[in-house]
Amino acid sequence: MDASLWLLIGLRARAWIRAWEKNLKTLKGGLLALVGVFVFVPLLASALLAPRVQTEAQLDAVRHYGALGLLIYCVLNVLFSSGDRAVSFSPAEVNFLLCGPYRPRQLLLYKLAMGTGLGAVTAFFLTCVLTPHSARFLSSYIGLFLTIQLIYLFSMTIGSAVSTFGARAYSRGQKGLLAVVVLLIVAVVGPLGRKASALPISDLIDRALRSPTVSAATLPFRPFVMAYASEKFWPDLVGWSALALVVDLTLLGLVVALNARFIAASASASVRNYDTLRRTRGKAGWTGDLKWRLSLPMMPWWEGVGPNLWRHLTSASRFPIKLGGIALNFMVPSVVLVVVLGAGTPSLTFGSLLLVYATMTLISSATVGGDFRADFARMEELKTLPIAPTQLVLGQLIAPVLILSGAQWLTLIALAFLVAGPFTLAAAALLAVPINFIFIAVENLSFLWYPSRTVATNSFDFQTLGRQYLLILGKLAAFVVAVGLAASVAYVVNWVSGGNRPVVLIAVGTVLVAVGLGFVPLIALAFDRFDVAADRTE
Repeated sequence: MDASLWLLIGLRARAWIRAWEKNLKTLKGGLLALVGVFVFVPLLASALLAPRVQTEAQLDAVRHYGALGLLIYCVLNVLFSSGDRAVSFSPAEVNFLLCGPYRPRQLLLYKLAMGTGLGAVTAFFLTCVLTPHSARFLSSYIGLFLTIQLIYLFSMTIGSAVSTFGARAYSRGQKGLLAVVVLLIVAVVGPLGRKASALPISDLIDRALRSPTVSAATLPFRPFVMAYASEKFWPDLVGWSALALVVDLTLLGLVVALNARFIAASASASVRNYDTLRRTRGKAGWTGDLKWRLSLPMMPWWEGVGPNLWRHLTSASRFPIKLGGIALNFMVPSVVLVVVLGAGTPSLTFGSLLLVYATMTLISSATVGGDFRADFARMEELKTLPIAPTQLVLGQLIAPVLILSGAQWLTLIALAFLVAGPFTLAAAALLAVPINFIFIAVENLSFLWYPSRTVATNSFDFQTLGRQYLLILGKLAAFVVAVGLAASVAYVVNWVSGGNRPVVLIAVGTVLVAVGLGFVPLIALAFDRFDVAADRTE
């Protein structure tokens, strides 16, 4: 790679540090950075000093199922992609690099070097979180770093193949890959016949892993998992890391070799990505190339709630891949949990699923969009609508609540016969709606009080960490208060009604709905006081 490109990488790192220092001198930036330090330092200390809490059974499960999990992730990454995976550049890079005296291969290596550096930082943060559940800190970092590079290079390989063979060939490849996946499932499950429906999921996966076809398909992914789970530096960590590095270098060779039409495809993709970023800076909800159009019937006026709700639901319905991604956020951890715990202990499994649902709801509520965060660029238009602030707030919040609830319901239906009885599942499905409303309400209240255009930048700083920590803390506080009130009412109603479960469920749901609706006047007041001329994001 040209020396000037290495100089550019160093200058970009210095620019990021200078921007962070400049923001750190402000009162708000300093406070957020201080909160981030208070969060990160104990996390790092626990990663380095705290005793490992993993058991040998956990490490065995990682070694046994990890390679298959990586394979499934890469396959889903291909199947659910839009086909536009060309390497993209920023507007400044398009203006000054693509027309500069550089060969396409040099620019490609420049992007790979940037991705490797960012992957090293990302792996460090992930290691601090996951080390207590791994064999050792060094094994966790090396395994996660090599895995991140695998995912990054795999994506770039797909992008290079698309640039070389065209989008039509890529679409056919998607269909062919889907057909191969279906054939593999049939080849593994088919010989079992009717016994397949009676076998636990863990037994089906074990049979799949023992099949020669699946074993061969997961073989390239196995070194990454074994490196992460290595307990000895020599020969385990060194040997498995070397094999994982060979796989990454092989993908790197494919990326460098498949560089035909690299510049033209990258320039086109960069223009599209920048246009999307320009239109949707902030936490925009539903953006991208439309794949289909589904016309939803216009909803009633409902004092102004209906049109706003219809707008967000129509926008969401045009991106089924993203809707499916939200459902997978709940489905994949739930399936993994059932496989690990087994279906023989329904109460334990269902209790753990509730914890998984709460965690994934915390994450998904921040990314689902379809509310004030997605409408930041049109706040002036929202303020001119002939709708009362309270009705406007309801129209903004209901759409993401329905989307999150629908994803949870799909997972509960899929696991209905494995984890709990009908009443328990119905109760979880009904109570999920007000809980989702509380999380979404806290997100929007925080956004209107403290608006920020948080753009994906592949970089970490303590201010961002502090902001996210405070937001999560606020959602957890609202959740604890709501659940505490609901539990108190449930205890009294249960005693008065003599243990009538439907009555207790109605009482609990009423309390949660009341807590959620209590946020509506606060959000309406924050929206009413939101000054589009004075509020500027960082």
